[in-house]
Amino acid sequence: MKDNEVNLYKDGNVFGVETTCMDRGNFMYKVAEKLSELIDDGRFKDDWQFQLQGWLLHIGNICNTYRALGSCPTGEVFYSGDTSEKNLVI
Repeated sequence: MKDNEVNLYKDGNVFGVETTCMDRGNFMYKVAEKLSELIDDGRFKDDWQFQLQGWLLHIGNICNTYRALGSCPTGEVFYSGDTSEKNLVI
């Protein structure tokens, strides 16, 4: 995973998020980019309430980690939920 990157994962009703962003602001910007891309591509059409419920919990968990630590050391990966490579969505 490259620096300043966010990956979203999903397997049925199991979700996960991982990131190498250095701070919470950059993380939120990258999450918004990923979600916008999914919406623009028509993924999960008519099912966005469920999708957001799944991912927002993990996004909040990672934001709490940033709040506690202040920033992410270079090369460190923060994750929440199931981040199995086979379940990578975007």
